[in-house]
Amino acid sequence: MPVEVVGWRELPNVGDDVIQVNNEAAGRDTVQYRLAMQQKQELRVAAAEAAAAPKKKSKKRGRGRSYGAPEEVEEEVSDGVLEVPIVLKTDVVGSIEAIVGSLEKLNAKTDKVRARVVRSGVGPFTDTDVDMADTMEGRLIGFNVPSAKQVLAKAQNANVNAKTYKVIYDLLDDIEVAMRETLPAVEEVVVVGEAKVQQVFRLTGTKKNTVAGCQVTLGTLQRKCQYRIVRKGDVVHKGMLSALKHFREDVGSVPVNTECGVSFKGFHDVQEGDQLECLEVRMTTPDL
Repeated sequence: MPVEVVGWRELPNVGDDVIQVNNEAAGRDTVQYRLAMQQKQELRVAAAEAAAAPKKKSKKRGRGRSYGAPEEVEEEVSDGVLEVPIVLKTDVVGSIEAIVGSLEKLNAKTDKVRARVVRSGVGPFTDTDVDMADTMEGRLIGFNVPSAKQVLAKAQNANVNAKTYKVIYDLLDDIEVAMRETLPAVEEVVVVGEAKVQQVFRLTGTKKNTVAGCQVTLGTLQRKCQYRIVRKGDVVHKGMLSALKHFREDVGSVPVNTECGVSFKGFHDVQEGDQLECLEVRMTTPDL
């Protein structure tokens, strides 16, 4: 028969038992005991999975799985695939299903990293959620749920990223950024300055050296950057400068439309008409 029950902090799952007790104290003791047992089991499973990462292989749950109460959402993980573990708490069951479905589409973009919901449930963050996210080195994500200050403080002390959202697109955008940041950074070489060699000076005497008189044609030449010397379309040298001068003064950089003199470490075969390219190596976050 249908009944109305008030005072629950979290919605029960379909199929959960309802137990009648003699008084409030007995009921409180029973709840605390069952919660402690559930937390120990969840943390035991999480610790085992964390120890086995990145190679994990677990059985998927059946199609009849309910999202109403906190549980583990497992999926098969290919060898070598990086992960962003997520503990997900939402306002209603339908929100969990929608977010998990959107994450699956996000995972389909790449075979290098995936977002994985390791625990989900309806209701606000709990201490157990923080412990699970901490054990899995994951993120605590809430959607349209309140956040208790003491739970957020515990997450902060454990260095667990905990955040709530009201717009699902903002949630997915942040998860995509987290997935990209999980991937190794990509080295990108950027040309930040160019110059043309107008005249070559070959110094003799005790300090033999070759100085290229140049005109900066693009960007800025920087003393500490790496350089390419391009001659008739071919790269004839790649290396560092031994000196960068403006008139007789040593400088750290020379802007566009400025004349300068440059010398290279271990290379003296600079010729008039050579093109100098000033290179800056940047580490960038890869796309999915």
